[in-house]
Amino acid sequence: MKPEKVIFTLLGADAGVAALASHRLYSEVAPQGTAKPFIVLGLIGDKPDYPIDATPGTDPWTGRVQVTCFGATSESSKGLAEAAMTACYKKSGIIGGVQVIAVLVDTRGASHYDMDVDTYQQSVDFVVHYYR
Repeated sequence: MKPEKVIFTLLGADAGVAALASHRLYSEVAPQGTAKPFIVLGLIGDKPDYPIDATPGTDPWTGRVQVTCFGATSESSKGLAEAAMTACYKKSGIIGGVQVIAVLVDTRGASHYDMDVDTYQQSVDFVVHYYR
């Protein structure tokens, strides 16, 4: 849950994301009928790191969070993904009450169009290195 909290906090505080998606940020699933564009994020995985020279009292972990940006056009979903990357990339410090070592972009997925709901999607996976 900590990696999700970090990404949610960064996205929620970013003016560029707010300009595009207002405050339409959701964990796991968006409510049916949500106005586009919006973001849904979810935890992909979370694991402890086992450094060779671990400092006593620290417990480093790495989590992966997928941010999926939904839009009415391909350009809007891709633009929102760019804003999300700008909001989160290379951030560190205390974020959402979590001590973050670094947030990095892992993968930017292929864009996708869902004709059943007439929605474009662009995903970005972030790696969050943090102390548990």
